[in-house]
Amino acid sequence: MWNSTQQFGHRVIQHARGTEKWIVVSAPHQEVIPGLRSGGIFRCDYGNQSCRPIDIPGEQNSGSIGLSLAVQNESPFSLTTCSPTMAHECDTNMHLNGICYTFNNKLEMTSKLTPAFQECTKRNVDLVFLFDGSESLKGNDFNINKNFIIDIMKNLTNSSLQFAAVQFSSDVRTEFTFKDYQELKDPEALLSKSQHMKSLTNTHRALNFTLKTLLYNTTAGAIENATKVLVIITDGNPTDYNSWFGNVVGELDQKNIIRYVIGIGNVQLDGLKKLASQPKDKNTFYIQNYAGLKGILDNLQGKIYSIEGVGLRGLSRCVSGVGLRGLSRCVSGDSLILGAVGYNYWTGAIIQVEPSQVEKIHISPSQLSNDSYLGYSVTTGSLGNRTLYIAGAPRHNHKGRVEVFQSTDTRGQWSQKQSIDGEQIGSYFGGEVCAVDLNGDGDTDVLLVGAPLYHKQELGGLVYTYTLNAEVRKVAGLYIHVTLLGSPGFPLSRFGTAVSAVGDLDGDGLTDIAVGAPLENMGSGGLYIFQGLQGGVDPNYTQHITGWKMSPRLQYFGQSIHGVMDMNGDELTDIAVGSLGRVVLLRSRPVLNVAAEISFQPSEISMDLFDCLAKETRINTVSNMSVCIKVSKLTRDSLESHLNLFYQIELDSLRQRFRADFGDEKRTMPGSIYLPLGKTCIAYPIKMKNCVEDSFSPIKIKMSLSQIEENSTDRVTPILNRMSKTITLAEIPFEKNCGGNEVCISDLDVAFNYSGSSSVVVGSHARLNVTVMLQNRGDSSYNTTLLFLYPDGLSFAKMVLLQSNRRTQASCYGLNVETVGQTTCSVSPPIFPGKTTAVFLNTFDVSPDREWNHTMEMTVRASSGNGNASAGNSSVTLRIPVQFAVNVIVKGGDSSTHYLNFSTEQTGVQDMKHFYKVVNLARKALPVNVTFLFPVENSRNFIWHIKETVNISEKLVHCSWVPAENSVPRNGKQYCPNMQCKVCQCEIPSLEKLSSINFGFEGPAEFKADLNRKTLSISREIIKVESYSSAFISYNTELYVQAGSKKQEDGIYSEFHNATIKTDRSS
Repeated sequence: MWNSTQQFGHRVIQHARGTEKWIVVSAPHQEVIPGLRSGGIFRCDYGNQSCRPIDIPGEQNSGSIGLSLAVQNESPFSLTTCSPTMAHECDTNMHLNGICYTFNNKLEMTSKLTPAFQECTKRNVDLVFLFDGSESLKGNDFNINKNFIIDIMKNLTNSSLQFAAVQFSSDVRTEFTFKDYQELKDPEALLSKSQHMKSLTNTHRALNFTLKTLLYNTTAGAIENATKVLVIITDGNPTDYNSWFGNVVGELDQKNIIRYVIGIGNVQLDGLKKLASQPKDKNTFYIQNYAGLKGILDNLQGKIYSIEGVGLRGLSRCVSGVGLRGLSRCVSGDSLILGAVGYNYWTGAIIQVEPSQVEKIHISPSQLSNDSYLGYSVTTGSLGNRTLYIAGAPRHNHKGRVEVFQSTDTRGQWSQKQSIDGEQIGSYFGGEVCAVDLNGDGDTDVLLVGAPLYHKQELGGLVYTYTLNAEVRKVAGLYIHVTLLGSPGFPLSRFGTAVSAVGDLDGDGLTDIAVGAPLENMGSGGLYIFQGLQGGVDPNYTQHITGWKMSPRLQYFGQSIHGVMDMNGDELTDIAVGSLGRVVLLRSRPVLNVAAEISFQPSEISMDLFDCLAKETRINTVSNMSVCIKVSKLTRDSLESHLNLFYQIELDSLRQRFRADFGDEKRTMPGSIYLPLGKTCIAYPIKMKNCVEDSFSPIKIKMSLSQIEENSTDRVTPILNRMSKTITLAEIPFEKNCGGNEVCISDLDVAFNYSGSSSVVVGSHARLNVTVMLQNRGDSSYNTTLLFLYPDGLSFAKMVLLQSNRRTQASCYGLNVETVGQTTCSVSPPIFPGKTTAVFLNTFDVSPDREWNHTMEMTVRASSGNGNASAGNSSVTLRIPVQFAVNVIVKGGDSSTHYLNFSTEQTGVQDMKHFYKVVNLARKALPVNVTFLFPVENSRNFIWHIKETVNISEKLVHCSWVPAENSVPRNGKQYCPNMQCKVCQCEIPSLEKLSSINFGFEGPAEFKADLNRKTLSISREIIKVESYSSAFISYNTELYVQAGSKKQEDGIYSEFHNATIKTDRSS
């Protein structure tokens, strides 16, 4: 690091002469003598860490030497520095020109040149103010008009212009002639006696008068070859006509007399434009009142001054002669390319200086606006035998533009090839341009364009990259590739202020890019390195070097960059970086590449080491792993290199629950190792338990590498190539006994039944048993599973092996994958051998609290982890009816009539009642039908006259009396002999859970004496008669089943589903 002051570090250039190596540093504000800052350049010696100024004769008047700096390192060597602000006086006015100094490889000045130097050659101008004195002017307006003329004459006193004035109204009057001005040169005195004429506006008469009597009248002081200019100031439309004076306007055009017209107030602007010279729109001004004259003073004054400057040789249209030639520069072959941003009202231009110092001015296209600053940055590129000239115009249309020119022939003629416009207002797009040959074939591959004032969120500055592909090269077109960005969080960093190709830093054979951000981090600055790619630039920076980390005193670090050579003899490219008052040399580091290989002995894990049925857990060494790391150098340097690495090896890296470890259940092995160039190997054993849940998927190993940075002040330490493969993956498979091809193809066949159950009964604390038979007709099956899919009303209870032709086990909980509606069971992990058949009994609990359909489906699916199982009956789905357990009973009521007493003498009518209750003892409602049977007459002449009105405790129940035929239940025929009975059928739409419904039947009963009996014994004869009624319940037996009861052979549940009430009668 070298220190100095006064913008030392503004530009930096690396230079070598034999074994001598220097950094040339510019300081454009260097104080040469007290009070005079004309700048300078310095030669800084890397060996002794010192700087001394390079002698430039006559530099005191050069302005700002070192504002630009360019070098041609190829033979013949040349170094050029320019100052764009050399001042010289011309007729008491100061003009700025560029001056450049060229040096040989000894850094001795060999020549100087002043490109497009503006020699002091004046052009005389005769200017007449022709001002309106008509009656429409107020007295104050007339004085404002005179003051406006006085101000222009005062501001242009020290010029080659001379003035005269004419007032016009109905008549025309000369206020003062050129000769009067030459003698007095006091504007106020010359117009002091001018009186307001106050009449018509005979403008054409005034033009004719001025042309005939003043402009070419040498007696009145007119100069014969001077440029003639008229400034016409009027607030009214002409009251005369051009034709009255023989087309005086046409005569003025023929004599090339320049006319500026200022219209004030209520005037017809189109009519006044006819009086102006070309271009009429730009030479005609309009203001609302005379007070507005001051607002156009600068504009009109600039136009007048440019007329006087036409005679300046070289850049003939520089405002005040400020061309700023040499603000930017580059070398193209034997030519020097300079930017002149001040040319043509700061539109800018490019100057090409040939070895013979023949200058050619290459002007930008006409579309460029004033103040574009073309030439603010310049560079050149190559496409075959063609040369591209590229210049930035960062203020064009406030967004910036880059112009691309191409040499069209051997005579050095240029033609415009492309214009590239910026995107954002104020971004200064084109503030820096850099053409890069990425692969060293001599052709430009990428153009980098800096926009250091670009802003977006937390970013300050941006660099656009434009590429040339094979097709585009034919027409030299540039197309956007990517944009380069700095670190976020620095919105004022001005990233892209400096952009430079810095050679191949990483040893990949492609040129890399450095970008400066001098205002980053409160102005301390930063530097970014981007990697060159085939056909472009990687948008992700590989290194971010901050100024404050190197020294808290650094300011504007990154304002200039140059890195093209080795400065310390280690054969690595070093980078010189300029900052405010200091220059830093960044030494490149050797770049090393690493590659790791992982091998195993044995190469497979033997299945003989696993026995999941063993009662004890054993730990076995299943393989020995060898890790070899190869270190190689990418950069071509002379440094001895080692690499300090941190590594970490992880077993079963993709699994949360790992199967293998290094011992003591450690799945990871971290470590560090110091490696020389070449191959180094380390070994570790791999251990596993004797039972693992997955012995089909291989054990995957992941090894990650990272560099351990060394803090060394006495030597340059190497750095790991960021493209190195720092993650290495490997795997060790399990042994497979699957024939010669080592490809296991299982053939799983599954069948199941519901273990004799004809239905699923819901609500009776019942279980559903499922018998499953699994067969493997093919090769060994790894990680075999049975998947049960069923309604969420079932829940898996257990799985029991019933029989198997080989030792088989199953677990439905070890995998911890039971979810609602499905259960997965692992069968004989890790291997279910081929030619094996196993039968399992699976039990499921049936939930009464879920919604059930009338049928249920269950699917049993067998699967293998082999991944290539043979297509077979590996999935079976069976359907089974669903029935609901109910508990419905019918019973006789206690209030029924159980006894009646009749005699032969007393055979009257007595009331008889029978009551029944239908009860639902279950927790499920259901529709129920009840059938009641009542005999019509028994054999003992006992008759019960039953009323058809039924007393029912529930309104929704509907009862009806029906004929006995086809209405008597099969198990009730004994209560209705010969179908001689009355039948009542009742429908209960929904017998709610835990509820009951009462039925009541009543009517008169009578006993008829046996007429065939002739006599009775004296003693009373007692005759006993029994009378019965019956009730039978029924429901949908396909959907409901009576809990705790068995079907009879006829399919009827007899128990609890019928009841009989008996009434005894005696006579």
